[in-house]
Formats: sequence, C-alpha cells, structure tokens
Amino acid sequence: MDLTLNDVLQAEEYAQDMAQAAYWVEQDGQHAIASDMRMVSREYRIRGIEGRAKLALLEQQIAPLPNSEASDL
Repeated sequence: MDLTLNDVLQAEEYAQDMAQAAYWVEQDGQHAIASDMRMVSREYRIRGIEGRAKLALLEQQIAPLPNSEASDL
C-alpha cells in the first residue's frame, strides 16, 4: 500500500468535516444520524493517526545513520 502525507491529511480533513457536520445534524435534532457521522469521523481520524505513525516509522527506518554508527558497520 502506498501511503503519502497527502493521504493522511485527506483522512484528517474528512474526519474534521464529518465531525462538524455531525454537530449541525445533531443541533437539527437528528441524533441517530449524528451519532453515525461521529463514528465515521472517528474511523477516519484513526486512519490519519495510523498513517502518521506508519510514515514516522518509515522515516526513522530510512534515515541515514550518524557517521559514528555507519563506521561500525
């Protein structure tokens, strides 16, 4: 799976938009729909968090070794 920072940002933006929409739907009295929307928002927020964690791990794995450690290899 190819994961980019743009994918992470899109998931986070979608989560925020869905949460904001859920607020207004709840204000309109549609509590069940708002609850479902918040659940979807949480799922996308989790995707964003997982994506950031995967990218951070990848960045750590491909980071060049400091000179002292590289010479030990």
